[in-house]
Amino acid sequence: MIQRYSQPPPGSLLKASAYLFDDLGTESSGRYFGNTCNVMGEILLSRYDQFVLWGVKTHLTTNLTSAEIEQAYGMRMPEMFNLVSFDREAKDKRM
Repeated sequence: MIQRYSQPPPGSLLKASAYLFDDLGTESSGRYFGNTCNVMGEILLSRYDQFVLWGVKTHLTTNLTSAEIEQAYGMRMPEMFNLVSFDREAKDKRM
């Protein structure tokens, strides 16, 4: 999974592609040879490297606060994402 979302699609002329990950923070931890692995954390770190090198975009949705994202996935997130938040009572969250 990490490699799939960290590399450009086969035959792509681009260095990498943009991806959208829905509902960050609801995924379960993966296991790799008996070791617990934060799969999305690894993917996001790899996507961050692609963002720095080539400006590749990664989009995500989440119900987590920015502080919770930083704690769970690393301190680089504010550099990589623009935060769009909605009031909890907002009935329509379309932009």
